Amino acid sequence: MNSSIIKDISNKWFYFLILILGVNLLIRLIDQSKLLYIFPLDFTNDISSYMASLFFLAKCGFHNFCPYWYNGFISFEGFTLGWSLFTLPLYWLTNNILSATFISIILMYITGFIFIYILGKTQKLSLTKIIAFFFFFFANAITIGNFLRLGRTVSMFAFILMIGLATLVLYYRNHKLDKKFFLFFIPLNTIILFSHQQEMVLSQFLVLSLFLIKKNREKIYIVLSSIISFLIASFWLIPFILNILKNGALYYTEGTQTLLFNKTVILTNMASIIIPLVLLITFYFYWKDNKISKKDLLFFSPILILDILFLFRITPFIPILKNISPDPYLTFFLFFIIFYFLKTEFKNAKIKNISILLLIIVCVTSVIITNTHTPFFEEYDPLEKEVLSIFPFVEEKYIMIGEDNVNSYDKAYYSYAAIYYNLTTAGGWYSIITTRDYLEGYRSIFSSYKKGNCKDFTKRLKEFNVSEVIFYGYKCDEINACDLKEKKIMTNTCLYKVP
Repeated sequence: MNSSIIKDISNKWFYFLILILGVNLLIRLIDQSKLLYIFPLDFTNDISSYMASLFFLAKCGFHNFCPYWYNGFISFEGFTLGWSLFTLPLYWLTNNILSATFISIILMYITGFIFIYILGKTQKLSLTKIIAFFFFFFANAITIGNFLRLGRTVSMFAFILMIGLATLVLYYRNHKLDKKFFLFFIPLNTIILFSHQQEMVLSQFLVLSLFLIKKNREKIYIVLSSIISFLIASFWLIPFILNILKNGALYYTEGTQTLLFNKTVILTNMASIIIPLVLLITFYFYWKDNKISKKDLLFFSPILILDILFLFRITPFIPILKNISPDPYLTFFLFFIIFYFLKTEFKNAKIKNISILLLIIVCVTSVIITNTHTPFFEEYDPLEKEVLSIFPFVEEKYIMIGEDNVNSYDKAYYSYAAIYYNLTTAGGWYSIITTRDYLEGYRSIFSSYKKGNCKDFTKRLKEFNVSEVIFYGYKCDEINACDLKEKKIMTNTCLYKVP
């Protein structure tokens, strides 16, 4: 089979894969457009916390006291700033937090395509491969699940900027640093630094890659550019670091999820083995096909070393790296898998055909997983409608106590009530903005109630300045109200006042 026929076949398969991935992404975007009129309340969402942080930026400002959660906190000492700052003008224009959030998601996809288009052009990829790159990265099960369904907009924003940084780094791998490098590197790196802490750490592996292969003078330029980025971002970065040290936030080692073996993380743990292995395999063929030099091997070594550390479950034991959850690692590795694959010609026809077949299987499997494992946007059930209808009757600081088997998410309600009713709570969504001691004491309110210890329950409520309690998911005529004063009773949602 000659090379032109092989090329034609591969392009046809790219068209097919672009089509199925594109349609899948479009379906998920249409489904996610329900966000324009439905505030997400189910457990499968992080986006409600980010919409709250956007509201806090508009309402409380930056580094000011904000009363809405945890009896008050300093705004953006614990929150990341990037996405909220990016979306704030949209919120001002629309005066609607749902519209602003959805528009920002669409704009991020557009920006992601622009960066990938520039990357493709600088790396001499065809337009077909550029489009394929976009869909391979943004329309797979992992990124749809994280960026779209869970609504991890802060992570999506940081990753899109990281694509821009990767585009720059990959270009200057074979070019001397010039004024354009500084013009683009400093703002990109700066914004990444205050966009999301996990991607902030991963992005510096790209900077390290470029640093390793440059001569002494250019090394100095990279270090100086990085220092300037850190100095500009220090207005947020230094208070954030001091806050997490004070609050013990480094205690939350999300990277240890890869050491767990249970049903809730089985797909993630399978991906945590398969994707790092695929990265090593695709790099091997990329290396073999392109006959890369020792310099290029040195350039890619930080990514490869990180990949091996993650594959063999060493990252959960390394400071900072153990605080990064598996999904950012997998998304980071996926980017380079796609890059290596699309930059490899596979001159051996047999290997090329096998790779195309495997690619088709992977893409089809990804679409199946997306539509079977990743839930679609959920509209309100009767209980959620009832809970929302009780907020107009809440007047003072409150907390929510839900029955164990309900689908509604109290954290999402805390976001909703702050945004739409200006209500304050002793609870909240984002635990990093308060102390571990506060959280332990706050949780004792619920444990006292579940144990039926009414005396301790009411004592704890007063300690945390709670004046009203919403019970939901219970039968209100059977509930143990612990001598709280009845204020508003519905079928499965009850509002009581603390004496």
